[in-house]
Amino acid sequence: AVIAVPENQEVPRDEFNIYPFAYDVAVVAVNDSNPLDEITMSRLGGIFGGNEEFNFNTWGDLGLSGWGSRNIKPLVGTEQDSIALELFRYAVFSGSSLKSSVAMVLPREVEDLLAADSASIAILSRLPDSDDVKVLMISSEENAPAFGPTKENIHYGDYPIRLSFYIAFDPRDQSKLKGITRALLGDEIAENLSQNGLFSLPDTVRRRLLIDLDLED
Repeated sequence: AVIAVPENQEVPRDEFNIYPFAYDVAVVAVNDSNPLDEITMSRLGGIFGGNEEFNFNTWGDLGLSGWGSRNIKPLVGTEQDSIALELFRYAVFSGSSLKSSVAMVLPREVEDLLAADSASIAILSRLPDSDDVKVLMISSEENAPAFGPTKENIHYGDYPIRLSFYIAFDPRDQSKLKGITRALLGDEIAENLSQNGLFSLPDTVRRRLLIDLDLED
């Protein structure tokens, strides 16, 4: 099976052979002219959440010099078959409701809206293609380092808004399932995951797992 394990939940390693497989994430992006490069989870909650510790309505509230009077324009532009919004809500404000000011827009339109309006900020289900849109690095708490959604940062848990997927099987089936496990960790599946808005493991991690798989009985 391929199983999803939310953050802070136990992976059933005592019962099954477990291999990391892929990740789903929520991406936060702004106009490229926005001086903001990184943001904390609590500040994201104050922008998008309707019942959070903070309530940010202008970019001046976030301390952006010269942007004091500009209203923040929060958008959600996730794909219809994506769980990125639910993942964002779970990770950032424990599933509470979005602010009434958050606009739901079509995924095909969200990058154009971000590129056209420097005061906008959006939740996306994949990395943007536009050069006029910038992905923000995110830190889990105040004064902690911020990380962008690279394969390495996602895999090692530094990027905080992620859902992990694992390959799991009965240890007695190790030899029988070695072929399909190799295929799932191979280049073709990794490319397919990327094309469908998911993140595969870093290439070096996949290579190491494949070597380990060949060494096991």
